[in-house]
Amino acid sequence: MNHLKTLFPACVTDNKGNMYYVTHVEHAIKELDLNTRRTRYIGNPGSYIPREWSGVDKIVFHNEKLYLFEQSGKEVMEYSLLEKTSRFFDLKYCMHNCDNWASCVVYNSTLFMFPCFSNVLIKVDLKGNGVVEKENLCLDMDFVYMHEKSRGVSKGVELSIPHRLYSCGCQTDSDIWLFTERKGIVLKYDLLTGTSIQRMLPKDIKGCIHAVWKEGLFYILSTEGSVYSWNPADGKAEMLFDSRNRYPFPYFCKIAVTDTNIWVMPCFGEDILIIDLKDGNERTYSACPKDFYYFEDPNMSKYYGTFEDDVNCYFAMHSANYLLIIEKKTGKEKWLKPVEPELYEKVGYYKDYDTQEYEESDLELKGLFMLLDEKKCDVDKAKGENTGKIMWDRLR
Repeated sequence: MNHLKTLFPACVTDNKGNMYYVTHVEHAIKELDLNTRRTRYIGNPGSYIPREWSGVDKIVFHNEKLYLFEQSGKEVMEYSLLEKTSRFFDLKYCMHNCDNWASCVVYNSTLFMFPCFSNVLIKVDLKGNGVVEKENLCLDMDFVYMHEKSRGVSKGVELSIPHRLYSCGCQTDSDIWLFTERKGIVLKYDLLTGTSIQRMLPKDIKGCIHAVWKEGLFYILSTEGSVYSWNPADGKAEMLFDSRNRYPFPYFCKIAVTDTNIWVMPCFGEDILIIDLKDGNERTYSACPKDFYYFEDPNMSKYYGTFEDDVNCYFAMHSANYLLIIEKKTGKEKWLKPVEPELYEKVGYYKDYDTQEYEESDLELKGLFMLLDEKKCDVDKAKGENTGKIMWDRLR
């Protein structure tokens, strides 16, 4: 299997045991049965041309529809899984090469989008098809995000990482809480009324990289790599994991909070850490599958693609050959390697959607000849034979 073509930077589940994603290289829309590990291609609508997209950075599932956010920020596509139809909304945003959306939700037939690198809110009226942009969502920004960059080194490669304005967003009922990466500002936006207020984190928390809402508390991964709990009701915070002066920035990028522990996931670092919520002890995770492998990219973090449903936290296979699933109740993990579609299904997909490039590692030699079956042989057109059949029969 060519793992580079099976990776996906974003995923979403339907709470029925199915996961949806778009592959990183081919940009093919696929479905994964989380129980059987089997994957299948979803028929692309005619208006979606995978090779013309820059990839999918985030996916939202709502009312049996997928909302696919193009990695470049150019478009968002609504795709009906039932009707196999689609429509596109033009955003015209220039994004970073990954992790571009702080939060995207559908609320009252409106799609709300909060970009990481722009001080705006983008709204799409899903009934009227209108796109509305609201500027200056967060006031008093006295630093130049996006143009300011942090420097780091990963395996001898020098990194230059642009600062985000909004690092992430958490929904609580009708509110979206947006956390800023380089400031202690937290913006609480009311989806129902369209109004917002600004809050401030305790001064000890030097900005937020990722936040998770759980049972009345926000769990925050700070820009220094430390983990805090913060109660927005009384403003009190508690440090749960101190990473200061221990790990070079940017070592960590995401957290998963369960009833028993907190998983701290690497950005450009190597270690996965687990913090016990009862005693505060920390340990380095060492039970990855024997054939687990990172496909590292000096421009992209290992675990930026995350999704939570009612039961689990999922870390998308953007940089690794396994999907990591963490159960929210027990804090236990499961590594899942998707099973690729059968050869005939791959060949059928490539034929139907006019894929331009084929690799033996994807299809094997037999699959390549199957793709040639529809191409007439130039040697003897009168006989009506095809190139693929002739080549395969002679080799066999």
